[in-house]
Amino acid sequence: MKRRKLPILAFLLAAACSVEAEERRIAAMVPPDPAVSGFVVCHGSNCRVRTETGLSDEEWSKVVAIFDPPAETAGEERERISRAIGLIERYVGPKTNTQSDAGRNRSDPDQATQLDCIDESVNTTTYLRLIDAAGLLRRHGVGLPAHREAEFLNLHNTAVIVSQENGVAWAVDSWFAPNGAPAVVVPLDTWRAGWQPGWPIPRVDDDISTIVFP
Repeated sequence: MKRRKLPILAFLLAAACSVEAEERRIAAMVPPDPAVSGFVVCHGSNCRVRTETGLSDEEWSKVVAIFDPPAETAGEERERISRAIGLIERYVGPKTNTQSDAGRNRSDPDQATQLDCIDESVNTTTYLRLIDAAGLLRRHGVGLPAHREAEFLNLHNTAVIVSQENGVAWAVDSWFAPNGAPAVVVPLDTWRAGWQPGWPIPRVDDDISTIVFP
């Protein structure tokens, strides 16, 4: 029995190393100091195309308005984060020619208009950093992108926030729906297990997690 367990243990260790290596690779793509008036957006799959853009004062004021007044619960703040990510995508889309980005991955001849999960996780992390730098997050911090290899190598990536109240990490996933839709926010552990839209979401802290689709 001991001999049979060794290959399984080796596989698990290799998978863990693979996940960590991919997370480091994607984290390195995130712009270190984005500014509202000027930041880089990834598209074209695997961040092959990088376009510098920004938000106008009027556009940013509408993002800020989502968080005013501050959320009374962590769950409410996650719901606002979900909507804010969708709004920023709607502003950024026409400026980077990614407004036609479909949910998940679409096999368009011109991939420059599309975003895969790497593009989405990098961009969403950038948007979250902008929101956090403006002092709009009171109950969460911004983590680094996460990678999963669940469900028979169902590879996927996501942005991450972490609750300041209990340390629970949450996936902020903008890949499942088309450009401009609110991001999905689910517990990171649930997401790592292969979560897909339609699957149940466990109750974690003050209320059930947020999942919003148009």
